[in-house]
Amino acid sequence: MLMWRLSLGVLFVFGVICAFGTTFPFFDPGYSEMVKGKYWETECTLLEENVDNGFFSNDTNRLNCGGVIMNVETTDYNKAINVYVVFTTVS
Repeated sequence: MLMWRLSLGVLFVFGVICAFGTTFPFFDPGYSEMVKGKYWETECTLLEENVDNGFFSNDTNRLNCGGVIMNVETTDYNKAINVYVVFTTVS
């Protein structure tokens, strides 16, 4: 009976470690930036850069992604593209 509980405990701990290990990369903030950067770099074309939106709004970049026009804040765009470039050069 003791061995049965011990083996269930070990199995539970192993399962938690495996589950955490496979989902952890998706919670990494750099991962989501890398995915955005990859999409914007490979699927979109930059139409306008640093579009001024007034005093209270950040500058944006206008992208054409498969016929859909997207407005992305310049800081978010630059960060995501830089993360993607670093990821591709390291890999």
